[in-house]
Amino acid sequence: MNKLKKRLFDAMSRRPLIIDGAMGTELQARGLPAGGLPESFVLEHADKLRGIHEEYFAAGADIVLTNTFGATRYRLEEYPGMKERVAEINEKAVAIARAATHGDPDKFVAGDIGPSGLVLEPMGEAKFEYVYELFREQARALARGGPDLIVIETIMDIRELKAAIIATREVYDGPIFASMFYQEGARTMTGTDPLTHVTVALACGADGIGANCSMGPEGLLPVLAQMAENTSAPLLVEPNAGLPQLVQGKTVFPGSPQYMAEYAVEFAKLGVNVIGGCCGTNPRHIRAIADAVRNTPVAAPRKEPNESRLASRWQTVRIGSEHPVAVVGERINPTNRKKLAASIQAFDPGVITKDAESQVAAGALILDCNVGVPMIDEPAAMQWAVKTLQGAVKCPLSIDSPNVKALELGLIECEGRPLINSITAEEGRLDPVPVIAKYGGAVIALLVDDDGIPADVAGRRHVLKKILECTDRHGIARRDVYIDCLTLPVSAEPRQCINTLRAILELKQEFGVRSVLGVSNISFGMPMREMLTGHFLSMALAYGLDLPIINPLSDEMRRAVDSANLLLARDKQGMTFTVRYAALEREEKAAEAAPSRSAGRKTPKVSVPAQAGASVDVMRDAEQIIGVPLPKGATAAHKGPPPLNRKGELAGKGNPPYVETGDKLGNEIAAAIIDGDDSSVPGLCETALKSGLTPLDVNNRFLIAGMGEVGRRFALREYFLPQVMRSANAMKAAFGVLKAEMQRRAQGKAEKPRGTVVIATVKGDVHDIGKNIVIAVLENYGYRMVDLGKNVPTEAIVKAAVENKADIVGLSALMTTTMTRMPEVIKALREAGWNGPVVIGGAVTSVEYAREINAAAHAEDAIAAVKVANDLLEKFKVGA
Repeated sequence: MNKLKKRLFDAMSRRPLIIDGAMGTELQARGLPAGGLPESFVLEHADKLRGIHEEYFAAGADIVLTNTFGATRYRLEEYPGMKERVAEINEKAVAIARAATHGDPDKFVAGDIGPSGLVLEPMGEAKFEYVYELFREQARALARGGPDLIVIETIMDIRELKAAIIATREVYDGPIFASMFYQEGARTMTGTDPLTHVTVALACGADGIGANCSMGPEGLLPVLAQMAENTSAPLLVEPNAGLPQLVQGKTVFPGSPQYMAEYAVEFAKLGVNVIGGCCGTNPRHIRAIADAVRNTPVAAPRKEPNESRLASRWQTVRIGSEHPVAVVGERINPTNRKKLAASIQAFDPGVITKDAESQVAAGALILDCNVGVPMIDEPAAMQWAVKTLQGAVKCPLSIDSPNVKALELGLIECEGRPLINSITAEEGRLDPVPVIAKYGGAVIALLVDDDGIPADVAGRRHVLKKILECTDRHGIARRDVYIDCLTLPVSAEPRQCINTLRAILELKQEFGVRSVLGVSNISFGMPMREMLTGHFLSMALAYGLDLPIINPLSDEMRRAVDSANLLLARDKQGMTFTVRYAALEREEKAAEAAPSRSAGRKTPKVSVPAQAGASVDVMRDAEQIIGVPLPKGATAAHKGPPPLNRKGELAGKGNPPYVETGDKLGNEIAAAIIDGDDSSVPGLCETALKSGLTPLDVNNRFLIAGMGEVGRRFALREYFLPQVMRSANAMKAAFGVLKAEMQRRAQGKAEKPRGTVVIATVKGDVHDIGKNIVIAVLENYGYRMVDLGKNVPTEAIVKAAVENKADIVGLSALMTTTMTRMPEVIKALREAGWNGPVVIGGAVTSVEYAREINAAAHAEDAIAAVKVANDLLEKFKVGA
């Protein structure tokens, strides 16, 4: 631990530290005009800025944030002449904050990094590498200024957070805190939960984790509670002073200093190390927080869970003896699979997507991804495959390649924390380690060197020491190194089976590593291969195997894993085993009782339910058998009419429900929209048109039905923005086919849009992520969208509404200081004679606010915006 980290960590060990409150409102109180650049105070009003820092220190803050929240090149280019001054602004901001400490060693300066202002792929168009460079430039400038720590905050997308942390860590060796913006339900707007946030951020090099802005403290308390349960790393919280309200034309946050102080005490009891405020807080709030926390007993140090973790954007897989065995699905490997190889060569997602979905449905928690087709551009193929798999399933990935560039592109594309397969002690095979460490991956280490596979445990120990010397040097934790002790065929090496098992047990205990094993090779050349492999898998799990790489579609393998989980006390109350096998036992007994009807019948196969849960009948049987209610979360996968599968046919138990359109092909089109399958939906639409259906039939009966189900899942928080955007892209692909057909039938005449929407982020607000998502979704519903961009003057909005004969005007604001522009725009529109409906949106707006300013409606999100727009068109009789 370097001096910067030691100084901060020592201070946090004595008591919670207090960080400052809002900066924007303090700047406005000192003359910053609406829409002005906050960072301009660094260059033009250094004394006023230093005074704000001094006020926060005087109120009891231990840490102040530099005035650099929006000081990346991309965000500064909104203001003429500023993007060239990135380095100057960031360095000088640190110096101004440092001057406010007056040399007090107990006061800390935190360099502040906010969102880039861009939407990364796959939701947007920004490349990871470009956003990484934006953050790297800012972090380098901050580092030159010499802050005591850097806080990355208000990030909504875990992939953007990865870019920010990795870029900052590359140029700064002090403490880094990584804070995200959460919504109700303890997830970010893009679907990430606190455990995944913790897992990914710490793996990428953050020292501390946090949550800021978002809701009031009551909304962030459960978020921080989850974080506290899952890491011993320092925690930071900066909640808003409640949700904003409009009172007599002014934005007011209801959270009083006392209200914030009461919750600060609760955060301190959880063991949160840094406590402050965000929007709506000022020095009075910070003083109350400091006074309250000062009298709160120091919480006991939090313990680090004894587990390893891999993660996607959506979920984290816990790996360790306290958790069920995490199966790695092996089927996405083109070796001896001609159809898969051809699919990878053509960058056709069909086969790889089907393989992914079937393995996850069968119980795989991690998927291995190998694209090693001869003569292929493997780096490009790996990047495509990772992107495709992340769009198809929610589980973490294992990126499998000996090609360092393919591994790097796979790591860059990965939204969570992957497993890398693999490194060895052979010459050149440790080259990927620096790249794996940089991007936060865990790694499989094959215990082989240039002399081959060691014959005994001692030889494997020697190889492991060479590998660990490299991984230790690059900062990969031992618990994130998964040793593969290698499985040799028992037909050729009968003594090696026990050596492999002993190596797993002994090397894990000695070195603190995890283990992984491809088990199927054990039975090569033997009869009854599945049975033999299943028994070996059970033995390996008993010896401490953490990650078996298997075919999860094999009944034998699934039964071995389920039985091991039960017998090794990794299946609490035997719940999973009971639920999965009660129905099988009942069917077998029924078959035995009716031999005449079951003559020649095979033993029914176990259908392992998808992660959503089991079927209704099996769940009820499980409750009766074990005599206790099912735990929360063990719910039926579907209630009501039998669900449909991906092809629009009746689905088996455990499959997710799709929609019934009254047409088999229509069901498949709707399912493609729900799944965001933009590659197959055009062909399906063409088939529907050839069958005699009109473009309006296809749209109204099938596409809208599919998007309606997307909206339902979004409302229930089963879907988040990435899935919505994929479905929107599928809609766009479908509309391309329908539009071409409509133009052909109209002999080339231009299609009339459903309606025209002029949309803008109001003056003074440079946030447009949500607005851009609304545009993408509404365009796919046939609306003509006139996007005026962000920070748009009132007169420009009025002019565009009149000139484009807008049916609807949409206004967006993310800042409480700019939402008051909305009534100004509405008033100006009416004065200009435009009397159509105005819809408002943005994190700080609400239905109540819409009523108060006489807006026609409030749209909470992009899906809601569709219904709002459709209803308003009908109500105002426009666009007909």
